Amino acid sequence: MKGFDPGKTYDKPSTLTPEGEQLVLVKRCESRQSRSGNDMLDTTLELVDRSAPGAGGTLRCFYMLTDDRKAMYWLSVFCRAADPRMRKPGSGFDPLDQASVSEFLVGGCLAVTVYHVDDEYNGRTFKAAKVRKGSERPLTGAEEKLLREQHGGQLPGAADTFDDVDIPF
Repeated sequence: MKGFDPGKTYDKPSTLTPEGEQLVLVKRCESRQSRSGNDMLDTTLELVDRSAPGAGGTLRCFYMLTDDRKAMYWLSVFCRAADPRMRKPGSGFDPLDQASVSEFLVGGCLAVTVYHVDDEYNGRTFKAAKVRKGSERPLTGAEEKLLREQHGGQLPGAADTFDDVDIPF
């Protein structure tokens, strides 16, 4: 390809999530191990405010599962923002159990603050969008109302409920 320099950093500004506060849906959350063998939650967040720049884009963030109080604090802030049931002790949430992670976190809506950093991977530098740890918070009433209006009366990710009496079999 003419003009391509493999040693140069090529940013993709059109795909970079805008900085600032974003309303997101927890699209995917997996309990897994990092390459170095540490337990972690690998989380994909989808931008769901259709009126905001970058709507429909995704962010990935990682929460380490260690005995370190600071790391567990960041995880607890995220969990309490994603699911109201986790704001009280004794919720039964186990971050190492995938069924528990899916039940409590996947489908939750929350607000996060996004910032940009110069990142490096395999000797290449690039701009990356990151979620500021500790910025995660529950949606306000006005934000919930906005998302319900944009997504047909329910929050994005809300599971459809069916009454089995109406099913003809």
